[in-house]
Amino acid sequence: MLDSTLGGLLFPLGVALGWYLARRLPGSRSAGPQSGPDTHSPIAGISTLVHDDPDQAVAALLNTEHLTEEAVELHLTMGGLFRRRGQVDRALRVHEALLSRTTLTQAQRNRTEYELAEDYLKAGVFDRAEQIYSSLADRGFKLLACLEAVISIHESSHDWPGAIAVSRRLEAASGNSRRSITAQYQCEMSEEARRAKNDDEALVQARRALSTDNTSARAHLVVGRLAQARSDWSEATTAYAKVAELEPKLMPEIVRPLWECCRDWGRPEYFVHWMEDLPEDQRIGIIDVVRAELLNETGMDPSGFLLEAFESRPSWSVLEQVTRLETPENPELLGRVSGAMRSALKTLSSERQKYQCQSCGMKPAQLFWHCPSCKQWGTVFPLEDRLQVRNSPLP
Repeated sequence: MLDSTLGGLLFPLGVALGWYLARRLPGSRSAGPQSGPDTHSPIAGISTLVHDDPDQAVAALLNTEHLTEEAVELHLTMGGLFRRRGQVDRALRVHEALLSRTTLTQAQRNRTEYELAEDYLKAGVFDRAEQIYSSLADRGFKLLACLEAVISIHESSHDWPGAIAVSRRLEAASGNSRRSITAQYQCEMSEEARRAKNDDEALVQARRALSTDNTSARAHLVVGRLAQARSDWSEATTAYAKVAELEPKLMPEIVRPLWECCRDWGRPEYFVHWMEDLPEDQRIGIIDVVRAELLNETGMDPSGFLLEAFESRPSWSVLEQVTRLETPENPELLGRVSGAMRSALKTLSSERQKYQCQSCGMKPAQLFWHCPSCKQWGTVFPLEDRLQVRNSPLP
């Protein structure tokens, strides 16, 4: 049985199409007197659907004798509605039956095949969907949409060579560059090869990604990791520094590896100069942590530096280091440590989610009796006020 929402959606459609088709199809009043509705008319399909009998509606559509242009439109419309409602089996029946009609024009056949491909994609039958999309693309029907659908299928199955081939075809057809996306596919191939312990192939694919898009921060990051693994400190440090230049948001991913490369290379001054040249808005907590480690390695107490760094640029990574400090004997330092802890706890408390819907999981900032997300009543409750504390010391 269809729910009231679908019934409400289909009723005006049925009224409009029924009125129009009654004027155009054989057996209508304009064609002469009749004793009752034609059970082999698509109007009967609408009628049964409105009366909550979708299977009978499908049967009525499939038994339509006079396949006019309006009847084809009705088949396509109803099949699309079934698919959007998640009733893919019914959508497939409607579209497959329509495609079997020998009276379809080529334009109607193309549209029907496209809807059928959408059905298969929705049902997860990717091989059939890909086959139909590719055939339609070869005919030039909805070329861009079909190519994009095929790419999404390749992506879901991790068929990166296939995705690259179709992506290049889409790039040529649309005139829009997809070099950055193609480089992402090549990075995926590189990382798959690395997981398979095939470092040579990983490096080949990473360099192909750079050749495809030299502005890809991810490609430089992959090259840096591979170079570091084989102790090529020069290439690794260059690649990591390029990542920071291209995409400062990835800074947390490269600071420590860059420092490790410079240290193992015997060029710690390179890292120090790199840090000093960073713009103020790119200085993040992990940089302060590494600086504190450098101070500690040279025999200096990093406590004052860490507290100063936290006070000027509060961050979780610096706070974690502050919590590891031994209780300072200096009253001033002790007060600053306590102040940092209070500041962090205040921030945590203010940002903590206090309510959660037991139905959909939404975490609103206040108590709602009617959940704004799932619209259920009486499902939002306060979260348990228990702090999960790790018993083991931080590594």
